[in-house]
Amino acid sequence: MKRLMGKIAVAAVMVAAVVLVAGVVSAQLFPPGPGPTQVLPGPGPTQTPSGATAITSGPGDKGFPAISGNTIVWLDNSTMSVQVYDAASGRSMAIPGNSTYAVVSMRQVDVSGNYVVWTGLNAATMSSDIYLYDTARGSVTPLTNDPVYQALPSISGNFVGWVNLDMATGRGEIYWYNIANGHTGSLLENASINQIFPTAGGGFITWLDDRRASGHADLCWVSLTKGDLMRYVASGNVSSPPAVSSDGRWIVWVVEKARSPVLYMLDTTTEKVQQIAGEGAMPANPAVDGNYVVWTDYRNGNGDIYLYDIQSGQERQITSDSAEQMFPDISNGRIVWMGNNDGAWNIYSASIGGGAQPTYAPTGYPTYAPTGYPTYAPTGYPTYAPTGHPTYAPTGYPTYAPTGHPTYAPTGYPTYAPTGYPTYAPRYSTLMGEAGNASPLIEMNSSAFANGTSIPVRYTCDGDNISPPLSWSGVPEETESLALIVDDPDAPGGNFTHWVIYNISPEESGLAEGLPRERDLPRGMHQGNNSLGTTGYTGPCPPRGPAHHYVFHLYALNATPDLPATVDRAVLEAEIQNYTVAEGVLVGTYGR
Repeated sequence: MKRLMGKIAVAAVMVAAVVLVAGVVSAQLFPPGPGPTQVLPGPGPTQTPSGATAITSGPGDKGFPAISGNTIVWLDNSTMSVQVYDAASGRSMAIPGNSTYAVVSMRQVDVSGNYVVWTGLNAATMSSDIYLYDTARGSVTPLTNDPVYQALPSISGNFVGWVNLDMATGRGEIYWYNIANGHTGSLLENASINQIFPTAGGGFITWLDDRRASGHADLCWVSLTKGDLMRYVASGNVSSPPAVSSDGRWIVWVVEKARSPVLYMLDTTTEKVQQIAGEGAMPANPAVDGNYVVWTDYRNGNGDIYLYDIQSGQERQITSDSAEQMFPDISNGRIVWMGNNDGAWNIYSASIGGGAQPTYAPTGYPTYAPTGYPTYAPTGYPTYAPTGHPTYAPTGYPTYAPTGHPTYAPTGYPTYAPTGYPTYAPRYSTLMGEAGNASPLIEMNSSAFANGTSIPVRYTCDGDNISPPLSWSGVPEETESLALIVDDPDAPGGNFTHWVIYNISPEESGLAEGLPRERDLPRGMHQGNNSLGTTGYTGPCPPRGPAHHYVFHLYALNATPDLPATVDRAVLEAEIQNYTVAEGVLVGTYGR
């Protein structure tokens, strides 16, 4: 599997590939729109999707919209600016650019309430920074001002998150900023971790990172008020980054399993995960708000917008024309997306009830670029499409795939890290919601300790250092073998493996206490090497300080892997990635 560094590098390529510059506009907020726009009956290649309203029209491409309440924002390459639209009044404006480029790519603009955030490149220095626009005051504020490459901003309420990209190492580091008090900080607690694709919602920030060193990214989220870090252990490649609802309850994302994309939804209040989307779905780029999930789906051979009702469990196709529709967002029952119905990319809107919303189309944007600003994209950057998806790209917009990312980054950007930023992170007090992303989940228990509680000394290096008793239930019928990995993600040197055991019969309902430290065990079970290089179990032995979390991760496989004589965690994970049909997790803690 590809390392997360590849994902970060391609994000940087994507950021640098196409840029727009904002022109000088009137200081008036939301200049009046021209009146109702015509909604053509359709579908058809040159018509508005049935049941939708075209918010924009030519010239040029408009794309990657975001919505919060009645405020819709997007990136426009004909006006070279971030555009803001009030759906209630039909009034629109281009945000003053202050001699900056607006980066045109997915997840480079976001909105929440009165605030808009976006990625911009300084026209003089070509440094990348995050900018904040207050629609109530009409003011632009740079949230960063340094030579570091910053991108992928997200906002919810007063909290903003973004990624600092180190172009020398390809690593990403997520920063947060509180608009209310000006406080800022990093979410990176270990310099070896790569972080990417932050999304804010309801006082939470969720992102992807590779702290488990398993060859793929895991979903993480943190409460910015409590500082509680939670992690969802994945077993497949994440092919679309996460989205979180405005109240922080729902998180959705797409994982590539058995070479097919699968849409998952996590309830942060119950820590339950479920797969959504119908048979044959090919989801990408989901969004969620309230009781609804929307996404782009390629099951019909082109991009359509689909909706899932969380309460009823029902799925509905929103668009069904032959034109490409993609990158939806949703807020308060209003969906927005970008569609290519007339040979250019425009922004469309529809309500959950099927009515076309809103009824006004913004026009009057400036059509020029300030003198000296380029109006083209650099050449030489590759474009990609997800596996099995169309290989087209919108005019001037790059597309990319979840796998096969190039591992290089664009040149000409600073290779050092930012200075002047705090290096602290919110206090990480618990590791919760630890579960596999397969469905169904296996219930795991131990008679020695309850989930989330302290592991008795007997099973640590301060006691007898023997393996604890384990039990499980809910193994799927198609399971041919089970595998168990136990690790410590809080270890100072990175993830520390305490136990690797595999070829466990699906007839087994658990493991007895104190298994011998031998490769070959009764009933065909085998043990691999831990991070000490020894065979079998080695117990918790953390340094002095806060308690560490020990994750007992059970995998149900629809095959029995053919493994070499010497097996460690990396070898086992690489082998089982395409055979996992269900997972279970038990978490214990231990401190000294």
